[in-house]
Amino acid sequence: MTPSATEQIRKRIESFVLGLDEMIRAASLEVVRQGLLGPGALPTPSRRAKGRLALPAVARQKPQRSASVAVRARGRGASAPGSRGKRTKRTGDQLDALVASVHKYIAKHPGQRMEQIAAGMKVPSKELTLPIQKLKGRLKTKGQKRATSYFAK
Repeated sequence: MTPSATEQIRKRIESFVLGLDEMIRAASLEVVRQGLLGPGALPTPSRRAKGRLALPAVARQKPQRSASVAVRARGRGASAPGSRGKRTKRTGDQLDALVASVHKYIAKHPGQRMEQIAAGMKVPSKELTLPIQKLKGRLKTKGQKRATSYFAK
């Protein structure tokens, strides 16, 4: 081979490698962008005169949530009848009714733990802590912490 043919081959290989490197960088940036911010959150990178990629300035915006995630976040707890959303207080009447129903349930089913009472009443156990505290004088307890069993006096 002549030196000019060898030089032409070398130049073509170098341009091929540079183009391949550029495509790999662009693809990896797109994967990272989609992983962190979701698809289409930032503009695509622009090219410099030398053929290298210029990184875009990070836009000062919150990552966008999909519509279904936003609806689920807003509607949490609203679908079940009688349930209340996050961070809403029970009214005094609701709390009194729950206290009465907890006392009635414990009188019918003595010796059950908090999880069993919650499952039997179909109420989250988190919602029963205050009513059980309000029933302190009217209940007998046996055990400690999660092993506490409740009995009506």
